[in-house]
Amino acid sequence: MAQETDKRRLFFAIILPDDIKHAIGEVVSRLNESATGNTIRWCRDDQWHFTLKFLGELPFSQSVKAVEAAESTARVTPPFSLKLNGVGAFPNAQRPTILWLGVSEGAKEMSDLANHLDTELLSMGFPKENRAFKPHLTLARIKSYEQEKEAAKLLQNPTTAEFESVLISSFALMRSYLLPDGAKYEVTEVFSLDG
Repeated sequence: MAQETDKRRLFFAIILPDDIKHAIGEVVSRLNESATGNTIRWCRDDQWHFTLKFLGELPFSQSVKAVEAAESTARVTPPFSLKLNGVGAFPNAQRPTILWLGVSEGAKEMSDLANHLDTELLSMGFPKENRAFKPHLTLARIKSYEQEKEAAKLLQNPTTAEFESVLISSFALMRSYLLPDGAKYEVTEVFSLDG
């Protein structure tokens, strides 16, 4: 019964290889050098991933169902090529609250994966995602008006970057720990794409 009371904060994500993370780091460095006030708090490289579905705090019995949904999704989803491209912002470039890297190749395939996973989770009693899936990798979270002004200036002259295509052949169930210096993520299970 101890497992039922032990809730874990979980989400599904695509994890990128180290060489792609290195290239992302170069983009972040260039953006940071272009920033005038150095107030933007950039995400650490161990936080870079593509979230497919956030699950929240789950007891053990629900996490087992989530794994079943992921296994079912992975069985019918083929590996796909992914290429990162373009810095953008949510909700928009004038009032940014999140800076992100987008996708120029593999966006449809990643969306299909996320939507299939969402449908499988729905059949297991999880709530349906209420927003359309948009592939993005969070680079920074904007917390203050000063950061917002600085980020908006950066987006007026966006940094361009060339990324290599990478084959995505799996996704992971991640556990999130909320710590004073930001979230820490741990891979709990990996699902190979076999479709």
